[in-house]
Amino acid sequence: LDVIIPSQSEFHQTLCSSVGSDNVPDIISIDYVWIARYAQLGYLLDLDEMEPDFATRVKSELETPVLRNNIIKGRLYGLPIQADVTGFWYRRDWFEAEGLNPPETWDEWLTLLEYFSRDSIKARYGHRWPVAFPVSTTTGEATLNLLLPFIWAAGGTLLDKEGYFTTDERPVFQALTFLRQIVRERHYLPDDVASFHWWNIPHLLAQDKVPMTLGGTYEWPAISEESGWEREEMTRRLGFVPIPRPNTSSAPVASLGGTTWAIMRHSKQRELSLEILKMAMEPKIMLDFCERELQISSLQPLNQRLIEGNKHQWMQTVVPMLAAARPRPMLENYVQTSSFIQRMFEMVFVEDVPVETAIQQTKCALKLLVG
Repeated sequence: LDVIIPSQSEFHQTLCSSVGSDNVPDIISIDYVWIARYAQLGYLLDLDEMEPDFATRVKSELETPVLRNNIIKGRLYGLPIQADVTGFWYRRDWFEAEGLNPPETWDEWLTLLEYFSRDSIKARYGHRWPVAFPVSTTTGEATLNLLLPFIWAAGGTLLDKEGYFTTDERPVFQALTFLRQIVRERHYLPDDVASFHWWNIPHLLAQDKVPMTLGGTYEWPAISEESGWEREEMTRRLGFVPIPRPNTSSAPVASLGGTTWAIMRHSKQRELSLEILKMAMEPKIMLDFCERELQISSLQPLNQRLIEGNKHQWMQTVVPMLAAARPRPMLENYVQTSSFIQRMFEMVFVEDVPVETAIQQTKCALKLLVG
């Protein structure tokens, strides 16, 4: 068994260069959002074509938002083992000690940021900044994944189905202007946050350096390992809720992610590869994995079992958040599209480019990309 683990920056080049060569992998593990690109390029095996009964059963059991991310024109290409959602991490123990609740609205969040930026509160808990989240292209896909929901919360979509910039720019302007207050005007983030990698953000939470971050359920293991907190202590110290929204009349939103497995169309071991993935999709194996790693399952029946009996408060909290999760744009040219959107955030938050200018430049870039 040969396992290739390229770096995040090299993954797509490594995969594309392997197609048509003797080194093409049999199975790949990718983020949901890349399924559309590689399926439309003809790189992935259509599971409905290879084993219709199995594919039909899987599609009937997948959580609805997860299903949307793993099918193209009704055909199943990905077999997701778990799912994750983005949200708002906060130090539950500090909030409770101060008699505070996590923010539901943007105004409530600004109030909390001001509170935790006070010198007296910093002295009490020893943190350095009130919040941290990605703001640049250095954090890669995490920047888009964590900040796009603010545009959704404002009522926007950002892109249409073809990948063009939305015709209604107002929600984009509103979300960027709000976040700009936090980053550029009030300076609530670390001065060097633009140079951070995505894993630096949850580490700050684990190291008691910030009381709040934007992140995802996938960060639980990283925070636990960095902090040394066991399950019960993690639950006591940390909370995870949907991101703040413009007002309470706006529906909660989250970005959907997760790891999915796919078989390469040029695989020389198609049948064996499918048998391996079918074993991985066995309910008992998936349930054991999700309970051990405290991950949301991709399958609706298993999520019901995960939240039954109140086994763990974390699962009770995060599994219902799937209902608010939305997929990132499923586009064949998503790699380039994502980089342009990340660049838009970077222009506003790092280079202090006016919001309207950044929007127009991104709009033009996407128009050229789509043609």
